[in-house]
Amino acid sequence: MATIKKRKHQKRFSLPKAGSSPGLVYIDEHALKPQIKLYRYNADTYDVIDIKDITEAIKLIKEEKYTFWLEIKGFGSAEMFETLNLELKINKLVLEDITRTYQRPKLEEYDSYVFAISRMLRFDNNRDLDNVQVSFVLTSNTIITFQETYEDCLEPVRSRLSAGKGNIRSAGSSYLMYALMDIIVDTYFEILRQWGEDLDAIEDRLFSKPDKSIMYDTQVIKRNLISIRRVVWPERDKLNDILRTDSPLITEQTKMFVKDAYDHCIQIIDIVESLKEI
Repeated sequence: MATIKKRKHQKRFSLPKAGSSPGLVYIDEHALKPQIKLYRYNADTYDVIDIKDITEAIKLIKEEKYTFWLEIKGFGSAEMFETLNLELKINKLVLEDITRTYQRPKLEEYDSYVFAISRMLRFDNNRDLDNVQVSFVLTSNTIITFQETYEDCLEPVRSRLSAGKGNIRSAGSSYLMYALMDIIVDTYFEILRQWGEDLDAIEDRLFSKPDKSIMYDTQVIKRNLISIRRVVWPERDKLNDILRTDSPLITEQTKMFVKDAYDHCIQIIDIVESLKEI
């Protein structure tokens, strides 16, 4: 008889007490120590700076001749978020959404920046699905990304920045935000391809050697399809909001490429609905 693998339970988010003040930046006691990198580039130059203190990065991003990607991984510093509020005027309600990592994909516009959220899906070492929030704060020359874990799927974007091919070094910070969102969406295709292959294998087992594990494996994929559906629908709506925004921070050139990512979301929704029918 086949051995049934124990089901991985969904992450339980650690939250402050009900009734806490709006805009409270809540740092979980198990939060990872921040790892901060600053990618500084223009059409001709590119370098990566390891940042020890967030104030160092804030000073550097004032150089208008460069575009910057400030990458923050790990939330284990209340002082860091306080500095972002005081020095960059990032609203505390935004910082609250960044640190409470159960948000749906969305776009919000503020006077001097745009705030957005994506959900990064990836397989862990056991092929279970990890669902990680990635938050974006976009300014005229900088994209700041936040995530509570160290692992990500963004290496192809880093490689493109390093190589300097295409538009990525010359099209500004809004284009880099698109590129990061696009690679996150593209990983959904790979995940769905793998689940499609798993369903084909389950179907073969059903006819050749049925056992109780088939029901379990089918339920796992069904739950995962529900999870990705909950991500991709609001992701589509967020990309549509980017296409419709009048914010000067998001260029018309960027919107041309966002339309392609929006179309990818439509395709992913169609694939999810098709797999649900199998």
